[in-house]
Amino acid sequence: MPNKFGEQQGFDVSHFSKSPIIQQKLILECVLHSGNWSAFEPVNQLISLIAKAFNKTRLETLAIRSKIVVVFSDDQLVRTLNRNFRKIDKSTNVLSFPLANKVTDVDNTYQIGDIILACETIIKESTALKLEPRCHLAHLVVHGILHLLGYNHEEDLAADRMEHLEIEILGSLGVSDPYRIQ
Repeated sequence: MPNKFGEQQGFDVSHFSKSPIIQQKLILECVLHSGNWSAFEPVNQLISLIAKAFNKTRLETLAIRSKIVVVFSDDQLVRTLNRNFRKIDKSTNVLSFPLANKVTDVDNTYQIGDIILACETIIKESTALKLEPRCHLAHLVVHGILHLLGYNHEEDLAADRMEHLEIEILGSLGVSDPYRIQ
């Protein structure tokens, strides 16, 4: 009786990797709403790399096929959203909006929520912190995704777990630990 796949057929399977096949669990859809994102180009490539990094993780919250929309916008929209939903009348770098009722589309992909990014604020922060704009953007997107997946930083233990995941995922992208800088 064969003990390896393919031996019964006479295939040589010794060269196949023993690691599991990684299925696409997280889909990130990019929407350019407004703002001058040229300092971050190509943003779609960065978002694709972030999705791949998440798909290599073993996060329990990514056990199902999930989709998040990443909206590239400007301070004006983010300020309006921040004022309307958080009662804070100023722009911020990123907002995450989970969907109250997770819906599936035709291919059984769960719609988790949206991430809205403010171009001008991210550029100002990058300059003030002396960060590469793409690295800062990557951190904010990873941070927003983790929020939509249920992670938070409201208590010390939860904050430590979330920061560890951010550092791990960003490290796989070649981005330095964002918490060492500050």
